[in-house]
Amino acid sequence: MSATLSTDLTNLAVTNYRKEYFRLAALPEYQSLHSQFVDWKETIPDRGGFGGTFDWPVFGRLNPNTTALTEGVDITPKSFKDYNITLSPAEYGDAVAYTNLAQFKSRVDLQTEVADMVSQARVQSQDMIVRKAIYGILPGGSTQPTQTIHADGSALMTALDAATAGDLATWSFFTQLAAQARSRGIMPRDGTNFATVLHPLTTYDLKQTDQWKNLGYYQTPGNITYAGEIGMFGGFRVIESPQAKIYWGAGATHATTVATTVKAANPINAGDTTFRVTATSNIAAGVYLTVGTAETPTAGPSTNLEQVLVTAAVSDTDLVTIQGVGDGTNLGFRYAHAALEPCTRNHNVAPIPVIGKNSLLGAYGSGCGKFGQPKFKQGLDLLDRVFYAGWYWYGGVTRVERNIMLGKVALSSYTTGSD
Repeated sequence: MSATLSTDLTNLAVTNYRKEYFRLAALPEYQSLHSQFVDWKETIPDRGGFGGTFDWPVFGRLNPNTTALTEGVDITPKSFKDYNITLSPAEYGDAVAYTNLAQFKSRVDLQTEVADMVSQARVQSQDMIVRKAIYGILPGGSTQPTQTIHADGSALMTALDAATAGDLATWSFFTQLAAQARSRGIMPRDGTNFATVLHPLTTYDLKQTDQWKNLGYYQTPGNITYAGEIGMFGGFRVIESPQAKIYWGAGATHATTVATTVKAANPINAGDTTFRVTATSNIAAGVYLTVGTAETPTAGPSTNLEQVLVTAAVSDTDLVTIQGVGDGTNLGFRYAHAALEPCTRNHNVAPIPVIGKNSLLGAYGSGCGKFGQPKFKQGLDLLDRVFYAGWYWYGGVTRVERNIMLGKVALSSYTTGSD
């Protein structure tokens, strides 16, 4: 008698994984919110033939002519200029591996859990790819959009102070951004309103105003809403996402100043819930601290920048107990930090991207689509004991400087978080 073994069902494993992956990909929580505002211009065939860089021509405009023609006199033709927008697509992807034995011993359906993990990673990764196109490769830094305006008219984020009402997200500033965008020739996304993707800390400030309008006030059966859309404010349809950009601790120094460092010879490990500081002045329970180097207009943040909440008064001279974003069930530090890294209490700054028509252009490989494709393999070892699950995408996104603007405001509140 011959029995079918699990190792005989490699195709079924692939099919089940992909079925679960595509099921999850269709759910709202697995959809990239930034990507819905990309105007996809090209599909790159798998066979190639497009080269490594796309170059879209853009032509300048003719100035209006209001001078009457003179009878019998010919006109002098004008010359015109052409410009270009370029995009260099790249490969993106990630994968995890687990063994056949791990699947046998697992207390859960490992294929479902892995499909969930990979689906989240795909969405978050592509969201970050588009987000980088908006804010810059650093992200931010010297490659932020050319048309950037601060609420207070300053050039530096360190001037944005949450204690100053005019530096916060206000109806006046949002309507100013919308008016500026229209004046500069940026076409509203839906013909009337611009789109913007904001962090929950930013939408919290908007909801404290009298002008905030929840989605239910204007939603009608024939009105198409965007994924993640929660309301309207000052000429913007607002999409809320925890993956929206925040400049952590990049604003003005808090009135109760904290300006210290991680203590020498006492580095922080990822997951730690306590750490030691060089000086404890003004550090107390309920205070939010930014650990790492904050972003500036000319330099990106440190890759381990994060914000944590002090949960207990300083004890043992210099020991601080914190709560952070952590990982998994851990609510400590998400990242490791070297000794002497900055530890400060500065206000957070929020960007307000002004997204209209053709603000973002993109291209993608026809084989992997706009949002990537699942990858699953069993084997590569002699006994087919290892499973590989991941995602792959070939494509790219770029912003059109003329068609996008960026506002910046101080935020009234803090949270545990990181990029």
